[in-house]
Amino acid sequence: MYKRQGHPDLRRILTDYGFIGHPFRKDFPVSGYVEMRYDPVQRRVIYQPVTIEPREITPRVIREDQYGGLKH
Repeated sequence: MYKRQGHPDLRRILTDYGFIGHPFRKDFPVSGYVEMRYDPVQRRVIYQPVTIEPREITPRVIREDQYGGLKH
């Protein structure tokens, strides 16, 4: 479908038309900045900003000697 060999700029082949930046840069989030979805009420595709809430991961420490049937 696309001629990739010798193409001067592969970003348009790999990304959406509204894409800003470069997909291989490490500062670009995996989930992107905008979400594209079809709205049946408006009967068209709409773009919405992605809301990414920061997660706090707390390690879980189990201090029981008999946990899981293991004896220490």
